[in-house]
Amino acid sequence: MDISELMVQNNNNLKNIYRTFSSKNSKTFEKTLAIVLMF
Repeated sequence: MDISELMVQNNNNLKNIYRTFSSKNSKTFEKTLAIVLMF
């Protein structure tokens, strides 16, 4: 898998996480996003 595929896959993961947490507590979402961005 090349780097562009990896970027697309990661972007899709972020969208899924956003959908999951956008309706919940925003602080929980922010913490999760911060954890994801560390990887």
